[in-house]
Formats: sequence, structure tokens, C-alpha cells
Amino acid sequence: MKKRLISLMLIVALVLAPIPVVKAEETNWIGYTAISDKAELNHIRNNLSGKYYLTKDIVFTPIDFANGGDFYNEGAGWIPIGTDEVTAFNGVLDGNGFNISGLYCKISQSIPNVYIGLFGYNKGTIQNLGMINGNIQGISTSLDSDSNVYVGGILGYNYNGNISNCYFTGKVSSEHSSYNSKTFE
Repeated sequence: MKKRLISLMLIVALVLAPIPVVKAEETNWIGYTAISDKAELNHIRNNLSGKYYLTKDIVFTPIDFANGGDFYNEGAGWIPIGTDEVTAFNGVLDGNGFNISGLYCKISQSIPNVYIGLFGYNKGTIQNLGMINGNIQGISTSLDSDSNVYVGGILGYNYNGNISNCYFTGKVSSEHSSYNSKTFE
């Protein structure tokens, strides 16, 4: 009888004992800056060699790009982060599995090379990022036949940077005054 009582008490103790929850290993974000909204995303351009990670989805709306909106920029919409080799993004952006949606960018320039996307010119690391329903347009009005239009959803031009586990849905188009335009959806 004593053995049964001890066995029953052990079973009850095991059932009532708290079960430890084992979490999946979390990324160590020490040294990174958290990005949780459009304004913080925009501020990446103030430290092009910083380390950043998204903490939630970032959603742009047509109002953001309308006249008077925070990202109107005289009709251009989003201004790419890192616009040429000198001002290239060379930090880290980890999307942390989150998305940026609704980004609109229509840049028209007369300079020889145009770099258009969320990032224009990249030398850094962009990873684990989704972009959905984007509309990215690059237009060069340069008459220089050696000029180029580098346009992409996440980035326009990548120079020895690392891009991994990223995707883009939406529209990307380029136009050069001397050549035919290209549109991809």
C-alpha cells in the first residue's frame, strides 16, 4: 500500500509540476538598432554603416506619398538609402522575417547613373526581408550614352554586398531617355 501511495504522489507531482518552455534560439540584437516604423526606417540613411533589425511589418499607404504626405518628396516618393558609391549603404539590415509593404519610389534624374530601390547602392548586408506590393521606377534623362539606370525592389545596385533570404513583389521599371523602357511585375 505504501508503494502505491508513493507512486500516486509521484504521478501527481509530475502532472502538477510546471513544464519548462523551451524557446527557439533568439537572435542576439546587441549592437543593433530596432526599426519599428516608417520614420525609423527612413533614419537608416543617417548612419549608413549601422546595424538594424525590424521588429514588425512596416506598411506604407498611398497617403504617405500623396502631396503633403511624409514621403511625398515632390512626387518622387521614397528616396533610396545610399544613392551612389560614395553614400552606399554598408551596414546590416535584418528584416527579422518581417515585411515592408506599399513602398513607392519614382526617381527621375539627369545624372549619368541612377540607383533606385529601398536601397539605391549597397555594399552591406540585407537579409530576412520581404517587400510586398512595391512600385519602384527609375528614370534617367541623361543624354550620356554611357549612363545606366539600376532599379530593383530591394536594391538598385549591389557592390560586394550580401543579400540573402529576401523577396520582392510588385512592379519595377526603368527608363532611359536614349533607350526603351523595361517593366517587370
